[in-house]
Amino acid sequence: MSLQLSKKDREESFNHLLNELFASDKILQNPEILTLLQKFTLLPSIEIPFDKLYEFLVCQNKEQLNELIANGWLIESNGDYKLHQIIKEYIWANYTPAYSTLQKMVEYFTARIDNSADAQTANDVREDLGYFESVAISMKRLGIPDETVANLYERLGNIYGFLGEYSKALLWLEQSVLINEKVLSIKHPSTATSYNNIGMVYQAQGKHQEALEYFQKSLAIREEVLGIKHPDTATSYNNLGAVCYAQGKHKEALDFYKKSLTIYEEILGSEHPSTATSYDNLAELYKKINNYQKALEYYKKSLEIRKKVLNRTHPDARQTRIGLINLYELMNNKENAQEILNELRATQYEKYINAQCDIKITKKSEIKPVLGVQSIANTLASVIANQADDSGMMIGIFGKWGRGKTYLAEKTWESLQLERTNYKRVVFSAWKYQDTKASWAYLYETFTNVYFQKNDNEKTWLSKLKSEKKSYLFQKWNGLIVAIENSYSRTIKTFKINYTKHQSTPLVVFGFIILVSFGWVFIVNKLELLTFLIGTFGFIVLIKVVLFYMKHQKSAIDLYHKYFSHKNYNDYLGFQADIENELTNLLKTWIPIPNKNEKIVLFVDDIDRCHIEQIVNIIDGLRVILDNSEIHNRLIIITAIDEKILIKAIKHKYSQLGDNEIDLVFQEYLEKIFIIGLKLDSLNDTEVGEFLETFLPKIEPTEHEKIIEDIIDGTSDEKQNENNLGEPLIELKPSSPKPSETDSKEEKSSEPNPQKEPIETNSKDKSNEINSKEDDDTLSKPTPPQPPETKENITYFERVYMIKTLQNLQNNTPRKIRIFYYKYLIMKQLFYIRLKDKGLSNGWKDNEENGKLLIDILIHVTNNNSIEDFSSDINDEKIFTELKYVANMVSVI
Repeated sequence: MSLQLSKKDREESFNHLLNELFASDKILQNPEILTLLQKFTLLPSIEIPFDKLYEFLVCQNKEQLNELIANGWLIESNGDYKLHQIIKEYIWANYTPAYSTLQKMVEYFTARIDNSADAQTANDVREDLGYFESVAISMKRLGIPDETVANLYERLGNIYGFLGEYSKALLWLEQSVLINEKVLSIKHPSTATSYNNIGMVYQAQGKHQEALEYFQKSLAIREEVLGIKHPDTATSYNNLGAVCYAQGKHKEALDFYKKSLTIYEEILGSEHPSTATSYDNLAELYKKINNYQKALEYYKKSLEIRKKVLNRTHPDARQTRIGLINLYELMNNKENAQEILNELRATQYEKYINAQCDIKITKKSEIKPVLGVQSIANTLASVIANQADDSGMMIGIFGKWGRGKTYLAEKTWESLQLERTNYKRVVFSAWKYQDTKASWAYLYETFTNVYFQKNDNEKTWLSKLKSEKKSYLFQKWNGLIVAIENSYSRTIKTFKINYTKHQSTPLVVFGFIILVSFGWVFIVNKLELLTFLIGTFGFIVLIKVVLFYMKHQKSAIDLYHKYFSHKNYNDYLGFQADIENELTNLLKTWIPIPNKNEKIVLFVDDIDRCHIEQIVNIIDGLRVILDNSEIHNRLIIITAIDEKILIKAIKHKYSQLGDNEIDLVFQEYLEKIFIIGLKLDSLNDTEVGEFLETFLPKIEPTEHEKIIEDIIDGTSDEKQNENNLGEPLIELKPSSPKPSETDSKEEKSSEPNPQKEPIETNSKDKSNEINSKEDDDTLSKPTPPQPPETKENITYFERVYMIKTLQNLQNNTPRKIRIFYYKYLIMKQLFYIRLKDKGLSNGWKDNEENGKLLIDILIHVTNNNSIEDFSSDINDEKIFTELKYVANMVSVI
């Protein structure tokens, strides 16, 4: 017979088990710790880096996280933190957070996708969507109003729509519309917006019939609730026109587009961006039905509005120019097509030179490993972690300047940490102090600086007390407490080093003296002792003892030394021996018992920057200290050096030898010094391309770049332009940006932004919104979701050409390629600015051929060729002079 527990009993049993396992009754009494756990429940049960927790307003104090880890509530792995799903559910069930507790987190996530009808926003939050979904799912459990939840679902749906993940987009949008239908009613503007955006997703999938049904539902609500003469109704007309256009129903599309235009002209005016959008759509439709004159009329009207209301470099004006170029091509009007193409390029150039110089120098740590570096690093780390060597392990990484020796050492360390978490690293720059004594002193100081660093997991009695009390006083004096903690930690570690060096004998002697002194002062009857010493018998004994000592002093000392001492020549060994002794004591303190799971990895960099006389001495000295078993059992040395410079150093030391003998000495030297040696050769053409593909910004060609490329190649296709026009408008339900924010948001995208229609989050009628919309410049050309404009400093064409031609750069190394790229950005910026300052801008065409010219001239001077030997097809001598001037300016490196 089995005992069947009720659900309540099972929950109580489960809670009791968790209380026993995690001591929850104790730790959850701390309000701050409980709040932190509640915040974690809003996020998915995955490993989350600390910087994300900091950004998401979850935690700004690692000590709280460490306390949760110590009590078993939180899992930490390589700096990432995870709350297990079981714990997450336990907190929800027993300590359900109030919305006020998590409100700031919810507001943070909501604000980040406030403008979800924006391709740039979609790309900005792409990596964090898992967090957004977890927050969205948790919102209903927090008791947040349904309409607010629906708004977030709507935004998530829009984001996934822009990213092309249509199944997820529909999932969130359909949940949003269900809430709106239930809470607000079927005939509500917000419900109409949801219908519209679901139609957008179906249209993007090519499911035109489904899209048509939802657009019709949206239109029916808007005509009834908002009226025929309302911008939102015009949007629905436009979107119905777009889906009819896609279905080839050109007459129906034309009717819808004209209705939309009529409303925009009447409500928003004839010089509003939305009116220009309608002109573009009509132009595209007339072009499709071969009425080129009508299409040309509407394109020109649209461009006139774009340039007047927005500016000539605005993305929407650029898109209209692309439509015009394509139209002139169809009309076989090459001259006008070229004129608009030149104007398009000029606006690109003008936008670039008017922008602030914002050249970002990428850190080496941010560059993705290529050229097999990660595989080499993983293998080397495995060898270091598992190979036992009785004579000490010294590893050499060889390669010329800039080849990536330090980068390989860094990646090796990262891989090594995964295998041996207790390994410590010391980085020593041999170049910093090149005098022999100063160099060894700096080496020891480098070791001690790492040894004295306070680890995050290192708990002192003061930090434990602070974490337990959490009082106002402790928070107020936090800086002083940290200083005291560091001083205390350093004092304890200093004592440990000196104890290892001197052991307990000095302490015992000192303690004995203290005890005798204490007894003399407080215990012994000094009057009786003096009386005894002054007495006749005592005085005679004292005299005899003194005389005996004086007579036999030398022979007694000699006898002691003969049998109990040995010869010591340490004073003759020099400064390096002293450092070796001190280093031995330090390492024995750091790692009391040698073992393969705990070692110090010393990375010695910049040896090849040292004076030629010092290079061999430094390497030899490092090898010598590894001969000390107490050191090499605890220490691994990795060095990075250019082998050509090492050969020169050996030639300098053994200058009396011939070249053949030097080669033999060099080979023998490497075999004696290094257990492992890795050589990084110069980059071949394939490796140059591989590195550039990873290092250069990832840039996809924009629609206008594809069209320009087709025009140049003579393969222009009408379909290219069709993809950019006549598509439905996405709508943003919760809110719209303020007019002051709009311009900056529009400039973020190289493609026209979709329509962002402001709809209030409450259930009030929207008929009074028209006036506010007249000043809100948020309506633009109807397009499907497009990738945002690149923020990088080079174009797609420049990137392609650079990958092809940088193989011509002599002595290629990753560092040289990186320097070339930054020089190019600086040179281009200086060149454009000088052209503008000297009034030469109109003479420079910012096209692909001229872009190649900039790269070619920089390669020319970087290869140490004379600037005067460079020739080009530039007819304007003044412009060519400016180009040579800036190229020569950056050629010094």
